[in-house]
Amino acid sequence: MLKKITQWTTAVLLIVMAGLLGFAAYLGAFQSITVAEAEEGPFHFVYRELSGNDMGKLGEITTALNNEIRSAGITEMKPFDVFQPPGIGVPNEVGFIISEADVVRLRPAERSIKSRIISRQKYMTTTFPFKNRLSFVVGYMKIDPVLAKYRADHGYASAPGITRNNGETITYLQPIQLAK
Repeated sequence: MLKKITQWTTAVLLIVMAGLLGFAAYLGAFQSITVAEAEEGPFHFVYRELSGNDMGKLGEITTALNNEIRSAGITEMKPFDVFQPPGIGVPNEVGFIISEADVVRLRPAERSIKSRIISRQKYMTTTFPFKNRLSFVVGYMKIDPVLAKYRADHGYASAPGITRNNGETITYLQPIQLAK
């Protein structure tokens, strides 16, 4: 009897582990990461600030901002977030990139939306598959250490981390700044 329970428990654990490994593979957890340097921008960025590291509010802010932008008749936009390096006391920015013409249509001054242009510049960049919201978590865990190593190997300073959701992929960008 004990032998049957042990076999059954082992089989269930193996099935659960196989399922978890399969889900992790689906999310891209075993994908190799390659960093390149490329010029990107300019970005017409509309956003709201996210104070501290309360990532639980990220979805709430994104949804509210999306609804406000859509209510202005703007439908072409890409999620775009700027995360500051820890400890510098600058809020993170959660928002979207939109066209220059749509920035004028949105009239951020009349709303609770902030707006700025992020100029064209050189970035460290890599991509990761987007399957669902967990893709951002898995992507961060995979990509942040790779970008940190690349920065250290090339003498680059710590810089904000930027994510742009392109639909099927997430592009991770970090401005290239030489360490002092």
